Amino acid sequence: MPTFPNRRRKLTDGPSQKDADGLTDRQRAFIREYLVDLNASAAAIRAGYASKTAKDTGAKVLGHPVVAKAIKKAMDERAKRTEITADMVLRELAKVGFSDLRDVATWTEDGVEFKPSADLDDDAAKTIKSVRSKRRTTTDKEGNISETVELEITREDKVAALEKIGKHLGMFIDRREVKEVDEFSSVTDAELEREIAAEEAKRGKAPTPSTED
Repeated sequence: MPTFPNRRRKLTDGPSQKDADGLTDRQRAFIREYLVDLNASAAAIRAGYASKTAKDTGAKVLGHPVVAKAIKKAMDERAKRTEITADMVLRELAKVGFSDLRDVATWTEDGVEFKPSADLDDDAAKTIKSVRSKRRTTTDKEGNISETVELEITREDKVAALEKIGKHLGMFIDRREVKEVDEFSSVTDAELEREIAAEEAKRGKAPTPSTED
């Protein structure tokens, strides 16, 4: 996954800086960064908020009703552009999460044999992450040369796929995080900025100047 430098931006918030959707500069920056990896804490840092308070700030901004509405709108528009839906992603994850090793290999006490790629159906092939081959040449005492090929196949992570499926279905919910988001789902812009400024000041960072009265 690509990494993004921590570029600290000095953005001011206030009524005069709101765009047509009712978003301030920093809220718009947060949304843009959040859509990169859906990580609220990282998005808060990249949007210019203090790194020490990023976890709390991310939850606060994410819970703001105007921000939440804008994120949903942006995600819906992206899904429409790419024609990729949540159901499509879930189906692909299921192919990995519920895959069976016997679909790609057979084994006995004598060893393991991988099935030729031409014999794999599409679902089985999608569980393969990478394939590597290594040729070994040996010479016996009589000078006979033989060559063997060692094949190494890496499969996609079943556990990681199942965890993502579980999160999608709401099986693994961080109750504390949900509580934090809900707590700030009805605050005004001014209240949100005061909360963030107070938290940053408490952690040793001067709050970002605001044009609000």
